[in-house]
Amino acid sequence: MYLIAMLPSCNYCTHYYYFYYRDHHIPRACAYGIEPLVDKLVQCGANVNACNSFGYSCMLEACHRGYIVVARSLLKGPVDLSYIPREEESLNSPFASAPCQSALAEAARCGFFKVVQVLRMRCSSCSC
Repeated sequence: MYLIAMLPSCNYCTHYYYFYYRDHHIPRACAYGIEPLVDKLVQCGANVNACNSFGYSCMLEACHRGYIVVARSLLKGPVDLSYIPREEESLNSPFASAPCQSALAEAARCGFFKVVQVLRMRCSSCSC
């Protein structure tokens, strides 16, 4: 919580390091379900489509773990729900089964049906 309190206001976020920090750490915050940090980063304009070293997007990380609040926070930004990671990037993933599928499909595969409902409401017109 200290880190969240120490983030500068969104109007002050113009320094290069802040932009790097913001976009570099949002995938990790999503993967660990740090809801207040994800929400603050999204409010400050973080790239909600940023990926980790395995090519997994923020939304895919949240859906794999069933973090519905994180998923809702990400939906406040221009998230790409049709994104599918490349197989060659995800081969060394710690996931039991590398998810070369969309975030919606991953939430369904993992049994997080409330997350599926939230995403389906958002992407009813897309081909996720």
